[in-house]
Amino acid sequence: MTPKKIIWQIYPSYLLITLIALGFVSGYAIRTFKTLFIEETITELTVRGKLLEKQVIHYFTPVDVLNIDRLCKDVGQFASTRITVLLPNGKVLGDSDNDFSQMDNHLDRPEIKQASTGKIGSSVRYSRTLNQRMMYVAQPIFIKNHVEGILRIAIPLTGIDAELSAFKKKVATTGLIIALIASAICFYISRKISQPIEEMKQGAVLFSEGYLDFRLTPPPTSELASLANAMNLMAEQLHSRIQLIRNQRNEYESVLSSMVEGVIAIDLDEKILKINQSAANIFNINHIPTIGKHLQEIIRNHDLQKIVDQGLESGEPFMSEIELYQDQKKVFRIHVSPLCDIKERIGMLLVWDDITQLRALENMRREFVANVSHELKTPLTAIKGFVETLLIGAIDN
Repeated sequence: MTPKKIIWQIYPSYLLITLIALGFVSGYAIRTFKTLFIEETITELTVRGKLLEKQVIHYFTPVDVLNIDRLCKDVGQFASTRITVLLPNGKVLGDSDNDFSQMDNHLDRPEIKQASTGKIGSSVRYSRTLNQRMMYVAQPIFIKNHVEGILRIAIPLTGIDAELSAFKKKVATTGLIIALIASAICFYISRKISQPIEEMKQGAVLFSEGYLDFRLTPPPTSELASLANAMNLMAEQLHSRIQLIRNQRNEYESVLSSMVEGVIAIDLDEKILKINQSAANIFNINHIPTIGKHLQEIIRNHDLQKIVDQGLESGEPFMSEIELYQDQKKVFRIHVSPLCDIKERIGMLLVWDDITQLRALENMRREFVANVSHELKTPLTAIKGFVETLLIGAIDN
């Protein structure tokens, strides 16, 4: 997966949490408003029923169906409310909108069932008679503590639905505005969190590129400030150690360059690791890149190859001599020793010592001794003969 910037990991999470919370709050507000509105409507219809109950109850002793139906139609038309009066068994005695004699038994209606038990019942459902959703509130009519009838008041939910729809639109509009504001705030917070991390990332890139003098500004956050201080300390220590290594390397290079002896370091694959100036002058390879090249590519000499093979195979230090013929004959003494790091052997070190002049002096000494011996041999022979003659007795003659 392609890595993403931290701001695009933090910002969507914050925004998603905000939107989810906003959705829950909006849904809860809509449900609460709907419940509250329905409860207020039920309370209002109950109050209407209580007021109408005083007029209806006069026609129950005895039951006057015609007057009950007339009262339902008169009051229902005046109050724009559907009014139905029933017996506890569900039989309709009067209705403001329909011919009660043609209406079915209403005992199966949930609000009628509840009212028949002496409690106020309510329900919301679709009316097949009026072809619309209605809210029904039914309350019992008590005569001498007995339920003698049921008064049901109903209103269409068109108005309620319209108000709920308007409220939902307001909630949606407000929620959209809040979401936009929350989006901007989330982006600002995400940017504020990610910006110091981005700056530290850029600082780390500068450190990796060698700009160890650069220093990070600690952000106001405690954790990030500690990280920035740690990175600054790391850069300072790296700078000190690299400077120390550079100085040691310069000293090492100075020592190798100042040596009269030639030095060649090779690895176990006979590739050149290091060669000093004296060794380059010996083989006249000053203008040839040598580091990483195979020794035989740079110096082709059978005797040298035998010495290298012996050193790599044995891993023990030893000394040998080799003759090179370039402009003139030169003799070198080679000190061979294993090259090791802290744990294991990584190659071999060849130190070349030019002993051409020493060999010439030894030859001169041998020639001088031979010449002196030859020149002194004749007189010494004569002296020896005279001495022997004297010793035999010639000294008394």
